[in-house]
Amino acid sequence: MSAERESPDRERDPKLLGRRIQKFRAGYEGRPARWVQSMGLVFSLGATMIGCVLLGLWLGSYLKARTGSDLALAAGLFLGLGAGGYCVYRLLKPFLKD
Repeated sequence: MSAERESPDRERDPKLLGRRIQKFRAGYEGRPARWVQSMGLVFSLGATMIGCVLLGLWLGSYLKARTGSDLALAAGLFLGLGAGGYCVYRLLKPFLKD
């Protein structure tokens, strides 16, 4: 922490408060703030991967019930992982440089 601390009178200064509000709102003009975009990307990556893996597991368990083979469950899991990896790559492709 810094040794200098703003006095209570300075914290209540309307001009200083106005400048702080303008600085805060600067990220919201026309588009969401950068951290909101980043969090949206992170959540979409996680949801995509989880959804693909769960769908693959469901498909594998369905095939296991129909065929009786444990190999079908493993195949469904790896199919879901592969599909999830491909979807994550497609989401990240605009951000990757050559």
